[in-house]
Amino acid sequence: MGNQKLSTSDSKSVKEAITEFYNLAGIQPPVIDGDVSEKTAEIFYQMYNAAATCSSAMDLVPRPSGGPPGIVWIVTQLTGAVIRRHKGKLTYICILKAINNWRSALVDSINNS
Repeated sequence: MGNQKLSTSDSKSVKEAITEFYNLAGIQPPVIDGDVSEKTAEIFYQMYNAAATCSSAMDLVPRPSGGPPGIVWIVTQLTGAVIRRHKGKLTYICILKAINNWRSALVDSINNS
């Protein structure tokens, strides 16, 4: 992980991605003045990847049945798991977990850029 500054256009893209990621969780994103470093981009990638991995696993968790589960519920859950897995969406809880796990490292890298 280098601490070299990214180009202005790459830095803008990373800052926009960080802001959107935090907005998905309803959390105020960190203030980023100027260009970001390669280290900040790498830490954000790790944060995003952690949320994506978690979200992929969450796709397989069955949803509540609302009553005693039957065969229709089982089939619906299996089908839903496949559909959720292919949508590739990040889940709210996984985004929060990633932010909580990586926030300090990200903010430190921003402040040391």
